[in-house]
Amino acid sequence: MSAGTTDDAAAVRSGTATAQYPLDVYSATLHWPRFMQTLVESLVERYGPPHEISEERVAWNVNGPWHRTEVRHRLTDSGGVLPKEILEQRITYPPLVRRTPGKTPVAGRPDPQQRFRELVLPDHCRVTLDRDTLIARCDNEASNIIAVNLAHEIISGKRSVRDAQRLYTKTLDAMIDNPRTPPLAQRPQFLPGKATAAR
Repeated sequence: MSAGTTDDAAAVRSGTATAQYPLDVYSATLHWPRFMQTLVESLVERYGPPHEISEERVAWNVNGPWHRTEVRHRLTDSGGVLPKEILEQRITYPPLVRRTPGKTPVAGRPDPQQRFRELVLPDHCRVTLDRDTLIARCDNEASNIIAVNLAHEIISGKRSVRDAQRLYTKTLDAMIDNPRTPPLAQRPQFLPGKATAAR
């Protein structure tokens, strides 16, 4: 976070608002845990003011590669918080257009996209495929990007689930030791379908 944004956030926490961090966002998240507030601040810095603001969630529609980004405060019926799933990001994932046009899957081999439903990662982050949408849930955007990239490789038949889980852990470990963000965590490594609205 830049120094200017840090100053803005500090000003908001003391009761004032800025164009970068609107007062309604501050008011809605006032009683959220600090790590959730920090996440919201970083997303406001990256994507601008959210489209939906309430005490339960803050959300953006069609932001960056995602067609929806949502930080959720209450994740269970009892009001409890599951820290590893506070950030849900959805990305349009079209059918396997990467297959050779006009060809069908080889007889006797299951279609990877039909086989894939969910990838649970070692730190309890997860990514699921719901029709034409990959849904990643973790506590930070970099982990969500890694998750959708690994899901894409599994669906494309390039990597097994076990290999994906190992690479996920290896990538996170590398990010701890190296300030440079690895390519797997920078952006989706596939062309998303056209995002038009939240679904």
